Amino acid sequence: MTEFKNICYKCIGAVDPCISFCNVGDYKCICGHKQNLHLEGTNRDNEVNIKDRGIFHQLLKSITDPWNDLPSDYSTEATRRALRESVMNFYNLKRNLCMVLGVINKKSKHVVTAHIYPKSKSTGLQFLDLQLSDIDNPRNCLRLTKEIERAFDAQNLTIIKKNGELKIFLLNNTMSSKRITPVSPHTFGSIHGLSLMFNNEKRPFHRLLALHCYSSFNNARLKQQEFLLNDEDLNNVVFYVENLLNISFDSHKRENVTQWLYHNPVGPGASLLQSQIISQFIYEFVEQYTENSSHMPIIDRIKLAVEDLSHIFPLDQALFVRELITHVLKLKPKIVTVVGCLLDSAQKEQVLNMDGITNGILNVFEIADSFSTSIWRPIGEILGTFIGSAEPQSMMNISILKTIMDKVPVQNSKEVIAYIIEYAQQISSKSKFISLWKLSGLTFNDLLKPVVLDQQFLSAYDWLLNPTLIDRNEITQLSTPSLASSSTQVIAVLQSSWSSTTTMARSDINLKMNPSDKYYIQNIILSYLESCLVVQNPTKARIDEYAIRQGICILKSTIHDDNEKEIQVLYAIQNFIVKLEYPPKMARLLFDVFYDEECVREAVFQKWRQNLDQEEINIYSAMIDATKDFFDWLLLADTETTEEDEDDESK
Repeated sequence: MTEFKNICYKCIGAVDPCISFCNVGDYKCICGHKQNLHLEGTNRDNEVNIKDRGIFHQLLKSITDPWNDLPSDYSTEATRRALRESVMNFYNLKRNLCMVLGVINKKSKHVVTAHIYPKSKSTGLQFLDLQLSDIDNPRNCLRLTKEIERAFDAQNLTIIKKNGELKIFLLNNTMSSKRITPVSPHTFGSIHGLSLMFNNEKRPFHRLLALHCYSSFNNARLKQQEFLLNDEDLNNVVFYVENLLNISFDSHKRENVTQWLYHNPVGPGASLLQSQIISQFIYEFVEQYTENSSHMPIIDRIKLAVEDLSHIFPLDQALFVRELITHVLKLKPKIVTVVGCLLDSAQKEQVLNMDGITNGILNVFEIADSFSTSIWRPIGEILGTFIGSAEPQSMMNISILKTIMDKVPVQNSKEVIAYIIEYAQQISSKSKFISLWKLSGLTFNDLLKPVVLDQQFLSAYDWLLNPTLIDRNEITQLSTPSLASSSTQVIAVLQSSWSSTTTMARSDINLKMNPSDKYYIQNIILSYLESCLVVQNPTKARIDEYAIRQGICILKSTIHDDNEKEIQVLYAIQNFIVKLEYPPKMARLLFDVFYDEECVREAVFQKWRQNLDQEEINIYSAMIDATKDFFDWLLLADTETTEEDEDDESK
């Protein structure tokens, strides 16, 4: 029997549980305490108090559910070339093959080496009868797109074994229509049930897949309504896990593992523990908006709060939203608009979904009578801020409005709508809200009962129902994408996009839009890039990659494989990056996109690099550093392509 040197949960100063995954119920640690790993968490002859049992289960869960506390943007991607090559050789894969989507016909790093059991939690492998060194074993790795890897880590999907094949199982059905990556037409719904691709008989560790499968289904059970999962899907977990375990262990160990899985891993008091964690988060969030923290910009406080929120797993989203709004309304109503901003940011980062937000708000309505003052104005302010914070042309936030208004008491409904419209305009603009209203297809008849729809109310919002000619022109620019190919129409599209999506001052750039002008292409590209900024704060700038790829066909029609125009594209990107003070990884992303979409050719990239002005030493050094990964990859890709061609010729 393996001896672990960790101190067991019953010893003073406990750090890690002194147990073995494969010897459940039949193991003694070096201090002599026998471990019985059933729901009670201890031997019945030697009961311990609830606090000790809670500690035990928390330690146990940290090892057996290592995905539970990974941040939402966490990536297990392996960056070491040696490991990547080891995994590719083990499974006999080419570099651009994703084991789910197949060959990705783009040359940038969309396919990554992903760990099954997170690298940051490698000590837990001992619990699964593996060694610490097995964290980088190819059998603990898969080759996936970045987006599928993140969904796997977040337990939105898992891998099951069915009919002898490893298959993708999508648990979070709210992601079904979401496109996986800009370089592939697949959605997450379209890969549900797809078999993983293998070019030989080698397979990953089934015990690790079994653990992820069980843990993910357990997480999904707590979020069944949010994930839109039926009971049959959840009940099949026993079948899926047993299929994975059948080839992992001998019969004795397999029985121990199976028994342990179905009596664990969520310890006693888990729902109470989550409620306490949520309350603590809300308290700390509200404290961030006291006078003591006024030195921190609101955008930074919101981002920090969303990052903290992403660590609360599994999160009862409706409970969180209800408690957040309730706490703020009772103790600090002046910051209700900040709640709207937080909900919007959390939704954009996929920490909260629309069902959780909607149900949480509706739950507040059920306790409206418990508040000392009316809740309907602050509810309108929260909803208005939430709706107004949406990205241009996004109907996601406003989509909840009809469901919400159906539950607002008739006598309060006009008041709520009035504040929603007022605060949505404040957070965005009048023209943007008119555009959003038009795109949503909503009417007041959808939101209010006929008894409250009087002529005075309708006249007050005639500007929304019947916008002026000027408003209509602006709305058209905001809501109608152009597919024009001529230079004049390209400029119009980009100028309208700029005016509608970014707060960066246009006066900062001398816009010369004469096609004969030397800087014509540069100014088009600068306009386009700024229109694709998601965050306008230069210190937190982020580019919407999907938006860039969607519109790049317009740019290609203007460039026409012209070397001089292509070099001007790269100078525009350079100026854009310098202007934003070199946001991390943005230069690499933009170079990848323009290379992938065949807008700028490899020879032009090399020419740009060779012609960088070395007299501007600060800019030169910063741009060389910012694009180093791209050119390193370009060199490696050329080398691998040459080697593959030589291999093909030798066959």
